[in-house]
Amino acid sequence: MVNAPWAIQRNRRASVPDLATHSHGDAAFADYALVMGIAHHF
Repeated sequence: MVNAPWAIQRNRRASVPDLATHSHGDAAFADYALVMGIAHHF
């Protein structure tokens, strides 16, 4: 099974240092995440 959720909207709230420096911070959000799994039934 393979899942690949894509980021559609990033709603990041401004932190205190962001407000003090009038910037948007250095937080990085991934554009996508690949999740893989395997299962075996006995």
